[in-house]
Amino acid sequence: MRFKLTAQLFLFTLFLQVNAIRASSIIVPATKSNNVAAKSVKYLKASEFIKLSAKDFAQLTGKKLNVFQRMSFQIVKLKMKHDLKKNPNLLVTDYTNSPSGSGSRFSFLWFILGVAGIILGLMMPLWPLFFVCAFAPIAVAYITKQDTVSKKSVWIGFGVGLLLLLLLILIIVATITTYRY
Repeated sequence: MRFKLTAQLFLFTLFLQVNAIRASSIIVPATKSNNVAAKSVKYLKASEFIKLSAKDFAQLTGKKLNVFQRMSFQIVKLKMKHDLKKNPNLLVTDYTNSPSGSGSRFSFLWFILGVAGIILGLMMPLWPLFFVCAFAPIAVAYITKQDTVSKKSVWIGFGVGLLLLLLLILIIVATITTYRY
């Protein structure tokens, strides 16, 4: 009995000691060659930024880019190059500080939502439910106070969805009228 009590007391003290944590760290001061802030100031101008390669950008940020990020980086550089023709004093911060991005004139997500509203409306058994589903993305865009780019994109998606619906109706009507018994 005494042995069990001693073993339990030993295990209890052992577990109490496990929770004690002691940490240390070595701090290495940054040199001029490792100072990212000193390097990145040069690339605040868009005219310098578009000269960067994806590899240089990865070294500048310290993060390796995957395939999709490299493609996106190239697309952003093309947009900046196009916008530099209009404004030669363009800064990279102009792209990050603007609410919709100065290069962005279209929101693909809201476009897809506009088209999806029409498609989901077709699956509804009653016409009133069709209209509710069709206009729901537009209502959501206005209720959530999206920017004008998103509102415009959802309206374009809604229009494309209506055109696809009209095309589907025309195909069905043409098929029915040309079908002979």
